[in-house]
Amino acid sequence: MNLKSILFFLLLSFSVFSQKQFEFDYMLIYDFKSDESSESEEMVFLTNSKDNSYNILLISKKENWSVSMNHKDFVSMPFELPKLQLESLKVLTLNCDLIRSTGDYNKEKIDKNYKFIDVEPVDIDGFLYETFALKLVDSKKEKKKKEPTFYYCIEKNTDFHLPILLNSVINVNYFEEKSVPNGIAKEMYLVSYVKKEKTSIFKLKDILKIHKTVLLPKDCEVYLNK
Repeated sequence: MNLKSILFFLLLSFSVFSQKQFEFDYMLIYDFKSDESSESEEMVFLTNSKDNSYNILLISKKENWSVSMNHKDFVSMPFELPKLQLESLKVLTLNCDLIRSTGDYNKEKIDKNYKFIDVEPVDIDGFLYETFALKLVDSKKEKKKKEPTFYYCIEKNTDFHLPILLNSVINVNYFEEKSVPNGIAKEMYLVSYVKKEKTSIFKLKDILKIHKTVLLPKDCEVYLNK
């Protein structure tokens, strides 16, 4: 190996190891509907089956994906990426300007207000699926705020994959309790308090194995709890 090759390898190694790396091994494809009467759109999660402290959400926008990353301590603001580019992309570097911290607010304001509960298995197309739910602890507050309940129906034979943490409320409570079973969501949705109607409905279409990496530059690490 000549000197130029050695220098290139050292620079590349320094660049990679000075950044925070997030690995993704699954692509979970969903049909999403805002309610049961609305048209569906495709939404995709990139996940790490062994680490659900982060995920990436892709929302289909014609030729592009709207891309946003959700971490238990930060989120990235959405940006667009051509669909063809994502297919071949192995490594993506986030822009620090898009990062927003969420950790302090979540830990102080959210974790004591909600709890996971066991519910009866849900019938989907004639088959029963194990299900858990998340709701407000205080029933009086739940009634006053008319707060919906979140339901997570688990796809069969997917206990190799940790649960998808859809938003900051679910995220914080999961890491406080870790009391729910593993598994990819067959369906996940909200049920309204008054009318008991489904909203924000995700229905699983496909599960794909992938290998992709997202890099967070070292300058962005101020947004991570160390």
